[in-house]
Amino acid sequence: MDFAICSWPGKREDQQDAVVTVRLESRALTVIADGVGGSEYGGIASRLAVDEFACAELESESDNPIKRLEQSLKHTNEAIERLKQAQPQYADMATTLTAARIQKGMLWWISVGDSPLYLVTKTGLCRLNEDHSVGGSLDAMARKGFMTEKEAKSDPARHQLTSALSGTDIPFVDCPNRGLPIANGQQILIGSDGMKSLSPDEVFDAIVSDPNPQSAVDSILSKLKALNRPDQDNVTLALSSKIRAPWHHGLRQYLQMRAAGVSRFR
Repeated sequence: MDFAICSWPGKREDQQDAVVTVRLESRALTVIADGVGGSEYGGIASRLAVDEFACAELESESDNPIKRLEQSLKHTNEAIERLKQAQPQYADMATTLTAARIQKGMLWWISVGDSPLYLVTKTGLCRLNEDHSVGGSLDAMARKGFMTEKEAKSDPARHQLTSALSGTDIPFVDCPNRGLPIANGQQILIGSDGMKSLSPDEVFDAIVSDPNPQSAVDSILSKLKALNRPDQDNVTLALSSKIRAPWHHGLRQYLQMRAAGVSRFR
């Protein structure tokens, strides 16, 4: 299991995203963080987050993948708090974090913020993790009929985060209490929210058009650059190679739940 990675600062002066991917004999771990709190401070927060999380997860002595992820997130948040206490100029820094652990055809994840995690199936992208942003809440309200999709998409506050790692209590954490079985030939895609300038269909088309994961993420980046958006945010993408695993009933059940509007895999 390998991950292809690409990154682009967009129209911003600095790159606030950070990514770490580790491949061991029996498992793979990929972590993406998107810093907030100013270009300098956000970049420091995101780099600290991916490094601390990856080290903590790899050094964990727990045999439970979920506990490993939860302990690593706690360790990372505490590391951010220690830095902020030591250097008060970083008081406003924070970061999103999405981490995916793949082992023996199973996926476990933990996420805080709006950096998306997708399952790439034969028919499209299926978002797996929660969107901890105002936009995520607005989109959920639109799906339930409380507002129109146009109203949700045009709200000027939709990009504001409702949860992030800042060294204090974390308002929302998405970490399902069991792993997700993955089908043969499927892929995992993690990105920072700058990728949302493209529609899921446009991202999917780039992936299925090229069997090489590195070429596929490079193609996605080319599509983003072609948009030439003056407000384009940083973009970081990590796409796995195709997974070799048998079809699991649990995955079918999960996809049916998603189709019915159930966003949690519990």
